[in-house]
Amino acid sequence: MPAHSRPPRALAGALVAGLLASAALLACGVASAAPRAWSVLASFPPPIAYVASVSCFSVSGCVAVGWSSATYPLAPVPIELRTIDGGGLWSPVAVPKGATTLATVTCNGAVCLAGGDGSVLVRSTDDGLTWNVVALPSAIATVTAIACPTTTSCFAEGRGSGASPNGVIVGSSDGGATWSLQFDETTTDLHSLWCATATTCFAYGTSILATTDGSTWGAYAAGASFPTLAVCPSITVCVGSSPSAGIVRSSDGGATWSMSDGAVVPTALACGSATSCVGTDGANLVLTTDSGASWSEVSPTYPSQRLLGVACPSADGCQVVGYATADAYPDRALMLDVVPSTQSFTPERVSNAIDAAGSASCPSPSVCVVGAVDAYGNSMLLRTPSAGTSWVDLGLPATLAQEDQAVCATPSDCLVIGSDTDGQGAAWRTTNAGVTWSAGAVPVSVGEVNRVWCASATRCWATAYLTNSWTAVLSSANGGRSWTAKALPHTATDLFGVVCATRTDCVAVGGRGASVGVAFLTTNGGRTWRTSRVPAGLRPLSGLACPSAKVCLAASSVRRGAATHGVIARSTDGGATWTTVVAPGATALLDAISCWSASACEAVGQTTAAQDTLNPTAASAIATTTAGRTWTAQSIPKDQWALTSVSCTRSGECLAAGIGSYAPPNLPTGATILRLP
Repeated sequence: MPAHSRPPRALAGALVAGLLASAALLACGVASAAPRAWSVLASFPPPIAYVASVSCFSVSGCVAVGWSSATYPLAPVPIELRTIDGGGLWSPVAVPKGATTLATVTCNGAVCLAGGDGSVLVRSTDDGLTWNVVALPSAIATVTAIACPTTTSCFAEGRGSGASPNGVIVGSSDGGATWSLQFDETTTDLHSLWCATATTCFAYGTSILATTDGSTWGAYAAGASFPTLAVCPSITVCVGSSPSAGIVRSSDGGATWSMSDGAVVPTALACGSATSCVGTDGANLVLTTDSGASWSEVSPTYPSQRLLGVACPSADGCQVVGYATADAYPDRALMLDVVPSTQSFTPERVSNAIDAAGSASCPSPSVCVVGAVDAYGNSMLLRTPSAGTSWVDLGLPATLAQEDQAVCATPSDCLVIGSDTDGQGAAWRTTNAGVTWSAGAVPVSVGEVNRVWCASATRCWATAYLTNSWTAVLSSANGGRSWTAKALPHTATDLFGVVCATRTDCVAVGGRGASVGVAFLTTNGGRTWRTSRVPAGLRPLSGLACPSAKVCLAASSVRRGAATHGVIARSTDGGATWTTVVAPGATALLDAISCWSASACEAVGQTTAAQDTLNPTAASAIATTTAGRTWTAQSIPKDQWALTSVSCTRSGECLAAGIGSYAPPNLPTGATILRLP
């Protein structure tokens, strides 16, 4: 049997297979009706971010800060990411641009303070949800560290202006609302600050400074093992980092120190209890569960990783932040959940770190779900209950290895299909909007379920790859609880859609290899299938939609010399025979079609018409009000690289999902969701 040679799967679709040469501008099939215009409903820009510091305001709530260079060649912009579920999902929060970068953050109670470049701090009194700019004494030009040993007593240190060493310390007695100068001299750079008690704190640069009254600072005669960075999780226990001694430990509240592990010099440390602590030296994690008496080292292996900040809101839950290369793109925000007791770590998801949105389904005008992948290739499912004003990340089953499509017959009844970690086809169902999921019984001969279509909450059909490399159509009469499979003629190596106009009449489309389109139909409920007549030259068919019992439409493309042009394959006899309608404009590829009446449909894909000099390709959308006989190009917002899925409600509201683009030129990353009208 030949191995199936499928194009990229649902989340990228045929659109992301590669950029194509300029398409010929063919006019046939163009309608004259005034087109509707699409607008951006939600944008998930690429997570290009250096996440430098993290602090937690509760056991499950944390704030991380840093900066993004996604605006290059313009100046970097400060960023804040916030979680309220222990790192399950990090979401961006708008911060004032008083500082171009944020390098440090600390929270004590509801008050959080962050600083970086600039003689200002940003301050929040509501757990990092909203921020305002707080001015600092003019002597400080850059904030390098902040410490708040109590809810009211805070210190910030940094550098003054100019190229020569200039250390500055400022203090606050009202939780960071106002600040006064405490130390300023011209021979010391300061970059580390920690407090053993409410009034005893230490600052380090080219020497060690100390205060014992919380207001006056002076030189401190420290021993060889004295830490430049430390944390005291109890009155007596402290752990620290010493440039000469590595990890050091104190059992008398920081009065004396001894070496604990000389092999690692952490640049960040945090403790979730008197016994449990986590640190990093930028590349490795160090963990202790015995108050620092012994340490274990764990080494994540994310490409080009740099670990910068640590926070531990509980004994067995720590957050480590930084950046790494992910999905071949550098400088991605890296958020790790670290469990000291098991010495384990897992990457966490950032809600604006969604690389591609690939399958869209809208069971009502207000409820839509979108299948997507994050920066590390993990499947995810977004849902809006409010027409896109807010989105939540629905947890998917742990055994789902690949998510090919999500579809909802009602706002509560949804299916997610793909393949599980055991290599078998998967069809997971929920009847409560993703609160819980149950596995459908898929035949063991199925290796992957790649497309699904539901006529109701109970009747569904799907296309699949069999484990013998051929294809099949699955059917379910009980909402996906169980499925039966029927193999199709061996002329198809790929199936990319199935629709049933009645309980007995169905159409399936796909391809043979990467260059030949095929279609099939059944009139007996799938017991037997016969091959349809498809025009020569059509490439694989996908995005199948049947707005009526006789009319069916599928997305495809044809070669015109060296270029490729998008076309609509159209049938008026229930899928038995097909004709070709050329898409208007420079549409090079089409990937999905959705119809909201017997005559009105939307198709989306990608065009070779340049957005601008930086982005020579763009997403494409075309529409018909003549059941596919003629099509009109529609207006797409700028900075959309490709659209891979579309879903329309019966009232004409449509949602399209795909991938945005941004400088540098035509870099396809960052999920985008558009709406119509």
